[in-house]
Amino acid sequence: MASLIPTSQSCRELLTELELLQPTVRQSVRSITLSRSMMWSDEAGNHLRPALHLAAVLLDWKELEAITIAMPEDLTAGQKETGDHDYWSWTLHRRLLAAFTQGRWQEIRLVHPTTYTDPNIFLYHNIKYVEEWILPLEPQRLLGIRRSHYWNTLDAGSHRQPASRERVNQDCEHIWAERGIVIQAENPGPGEMGTVLAVRWRAPWIREYRQAATTFPIPKPPSLIPWQLLSSIEVPPFLQLLPQWRVALCREHGDCFTQDDLGHHLIHHHGATEDESTDVCFSSPIQELAKTWKDVVHPQHRITAIPCLQVIDGYQCTDIFCQFRTATMTSWISHCRKTGHSSFEMKKSRMFCQTLSSCPTNVRYFAVYPLDDFSFPLADDQKNIKDLRRLQGSEDACG
Repeated sequence: MASLIPTSQSCRELLTELELLQPTVRQSVRSITLSRSMMWSDEAGNHLRPALHLAAVLLDWKELEAITIAMPEDLTAGQKETGDHDYWSWTLHRRLLAAFTQGRWQEIRLVHPTTYTDPNIFLYHNIKYVEEWILPLEPQRLLGIRRSHYWNTLDAGSHRQPASRERVNQDCEHIWAERGIVIQAENPGPGEMGTVLAVRWRAPWIREYRQAATTFPIPKPPSLIPWQLLSSIEVPPFLQLLPQWRVALCREHGDCFTQDDLGHHLIHHHGATEDESTDVCFSSPIQELAKTWKDVVHPQHRITAIPCLQVIDGYQCTDIFCQFRTATMTSWISHCRKTGHSSFEMKKSRMFCQTLSSCPTNVRYFAVYPLDDFSFPLADDQKNIKDLRRLQGSEDACG
């Protein structure tokens, strides 16, 4: 596998370096290393626009199979209370790790600045970021429960015997493996230093399954969005209008917006200028949407999950005349106590839900049927291979 280790120190410099690559060299490259200096949020060459542009270029590079990307000092494994996190940009991580979920990459290597002696990598601090951007909701919930039970047993007031770190690590590793993904700590390779967490598919056919089951939209960098050419009846390609709810959905960030808050999002998350943002907000499709969140129509009944919005594991009141829904058990129990509604039917109260807006003042949960919670049982690979053949529509798809 031909590897490219750029000399560039910022996202903007790397974009220029990649533009100058000879076509034959570009076609031979299968992996690329992104240095730590490309992650500093206070570096002008790494601001939102060049970072988004670089992510789009890497995703569109058809020959590229693997990415090496720097990570901040791990607060748990490095036994530190503070670190790089306060001034660390996660723009590239979010885009590239989300693409791994849909089979875009064969491997992602997460490089840390120092070598850690703790072999229990699923208890590292940074692993939680990886889970959020790669795994569906249910395995995230299971991992959170397993780790929180372990940490709770370590409290001074706990009377329970704590499980070994090795056992907790194995349980978490198993949950990842059931989603078809393996994470291993490795020694650094060329251009790397410190502990490397290699994220890979458990088997090639699992990656093929994910590719066949999902279509990955390549996000366009801000500089390639034809802001000036958009007519008064067009919207940018990353926006999807949801007229039944009177909002616009940003498919890249998984959030909905009204007329009043869309402009701020375009400027601060898509690199649009004030004039470009104003033109979009005054286009006729956007003018048909709700002006504020008071005018939004929220779903009232269970619907199929809206693609690109996060699915949340939540609770709903079981009283037939009550529409109360929440994302936390504490809030659900509190509601039941205040209203006198039953809190004994926890199984019935559980639901998958979404909210059009993640802004706390606009959150309003509604029940959904999830679209995708991929799972590949460890002892049932042959059955899954047959499912892949059916999905691809060919009996010879897996050989």
